[in-house]
Parts: sequence; structure tokens; C-alpha cells
Amino acid sequence: MSLNALRVGMFSRSWQILSRRTVNVFNYRFGIPLAPLPPVSFPKAFLSSTTSETITAIPEPPLPPVVDEIVNALGEPTLSSLGLCSYWPSGWYQSALETLHVYLDLPWWSAIAITTFIIRLSLFPFIIDQRRSLARYSNVMPKFTILQDRFTNARLAGDYVEMMRVSKEMQEFMGNKDVNPLRGLKLLIIQVPIFLSVFAGIRGMANLPVPSMVTGGMGWFTNLTVPDPYYILPMLSMGSILLMMEALLWYWTVSNFISVIQALILRLPYVRKRLDLPDMISPPPSLEKKRGLVQGFRETMTNSRLLAELETRERMDAKSWQASGRKAVPRTYPFDPIKMRQQVIRARGTIVNPTEQGSSQNMLDEESKRSAAGKV
Repeated sequence: MSLNALRVGMFSRSWQILSRRTVNVFNYRFGIPLAPLPPVSFPKAFLSSTTSETITAIPEPPLPPVVDEIVNALGEPTLSSLGLCSYWPSGWYQSALETLHVYLDLPWWSAIAITTFIIRLSLFPFIIDQRRSLARYSNVMPKFTILQDRFTNARLAGDYVEMMRVSKEMQEFMGNKDVNPLRGLKLLIIQVPIFLSVFAGIRGMANLPVPSMVTGGMGWFTNLTVPDPYYILPMLSMGSILLMMEALLWYWTVSNFISVIQALILRLPYVRKRLDLPDMISPPPSLEKKRGLVQGFRETMTNSRLLAELETRERMDAKSWQASGRKAVPRTYPFDPIKMRQQVIRARGTIVNPTEQGSSQNMLDEESKRSAAGKV
């Protein structure tokens, strides 16, 4: 007997017992005798199972559908299908490399070199501005050093008046010469995120690795996804990390060579004249103050702190001077001439109109003369 037949039999037995014990409440209340229920019977074929059930093994889960790999015009998988080319700056650089590699049919080493040249060329105006600012700052340093020494001497002597005077001269001097020490940081602020984006982009492609980069090099570094086994690129990149990927070392090497070429070009007198780069004047030996590194750093920090305090005082003085022209004049004396005039008027018992008798100062002068004449 199967499990289904057993369940049906138990249900039939329970129904027979329940039908015998069920009492109609209406018949029980009014004394009507209950009629016996007919017995319930089920066919024998219904209570027994004649079919045999076989349990088969659990089927295997279905396999995921096979998606064709997205390839570019060269028949290589695209970088986006490999999880690269995100919306971060490193992904933008990877997209630029892929564009040069696919549409110009350039190997990866050539695409890296071209993008490096484009980046350095776009930074060339900032390099010129940095060189110009550095030359101006170097040429005014002798005079500025003299002002710094005067400020230090005034600080040591405790002469705050001289400190404020020298501080004002330093500010006017730097403004007239159009010199700002922070201007040289402009190139660094722009260049650091660009370098980090290029570094992260190339490292992500080499660590994946991109299949076509395995043969995308040249010469002895055909595989751009492994370190240089001959250490030639690290030596050409002048002390770079030895275990970097060849793609990163190639970028670094090209960037360093471009920097050297730029430095040589900017030394030419004709180029400096055309780009309005002033010549750097070496300071005379007499102006070079011999001091240690720690001592010079401490003096610079102390002078900077005092200069900031003096500038704060000047701003507060300017604010108070402007506020004095808008607010009422504060009372800084015990004698009140207006109150004295009112007392004199009460003592005389007369009311004096200031518009008819003149100003209050004239009235006080007359009163003082009368009192002096009475005493005589």
C-alpha cells in the first residue's frame, strides 16, 4: 500500500467516528430522536495503490547561456568587456590608449609614447609659467633676504614698530615684483592627478592582463605585463622602481626623456627671449648668510608666524577705523560740556536757544569769562 492509500484510509476511519458522535443541537433540545447515519464505504481500488513510483536522481542545474565576447575592429576583446575603461580619470586614459591602438592600428608601446607626448605638450604652458616664476623669485631673493634679516633683527630686539614697517615693505616689494612663492606649486597640483591617473590606468591593464599587451612591446620588452628581465628600462628611467611592469617603465622613461629635452630647449637664449623667461641672476657671496638647515627653518617659521600676526592686527585696525566712521563716538573723558551747559542754564533760571546764542562752545567761553571777572 502506498502512502496516498494510507492517508485515504485514515481519513475514512476518522470520518466514520466523527459521523457517529456528531449531534444535532436542534434535535437534542426538542427531544427528537437521531437517525443513524449510513456507513461510508470506499472502493477497494481507491484504498490501494497499484502504480509503482520510481525516484530518479536530482537533475543538474542548467548552464548559463554562452555570450559571445565583444571584440573591437582588430578582433581583440574591448577593454570595457574586460572590466576596464571606467568613469574615473584612469578609465579615460585607458579609453584614449584603446582609441590609438584600435583606430590607428598602433602597438601598445607606441600608444603609450604618443599619449605621454600629448600630456607633456599640454603641460608645457604651465612649465613655462613655473620657470618664469622661479627666475623672478630667484632674482629678487637677494633684496628679499635683506628684508628678512631686518625683520629678524627687529623681532629679536622686540621692536614691533620696526617689524610692522619691514612687514609692509616686504608685502609691497613682493607685489611690485609680481612674485608669489606659491605660484610654483601650480604645475605640481596639476601634474600629480594626471600622473596618478596614468599610473593606475596602465597598472590596471597590465595586472589584468590585457591579452594583446603580452605582445604589445618592442625590442627586448615585448611583454608589457611583466617586469623588465634585463633591468634596462629601470636604468633608463633613472632610478625608478625595478619591479614595475614594463608598460609603466616605458611611460616613465618616455616622460623623463621629454623632460630632459624640454630642459635643454629652455636653456637656449633665443627660446628664453621668445618665451619671456628672465635670466637667473646669481646672488653675490656677501649676501649668502651661513646658517644651518634647522636654524634657517626655525627662523623662517617664526618670521612667518609673526608676519601672520601683524597682518591680523592690520586687518583689525582697518575694521575698527571703518567702524569708527559709522558708529557713535564713544565717551573717553569724564567731563561732558553739554551737561555742564545745562547746569549753567538751570543755575541762571533762563532757557537759552543754541541757534540764537551761538554754539555751545561759545556759551561756555562766555560763562568762563564772567565767572573769572566775578572772582576778580
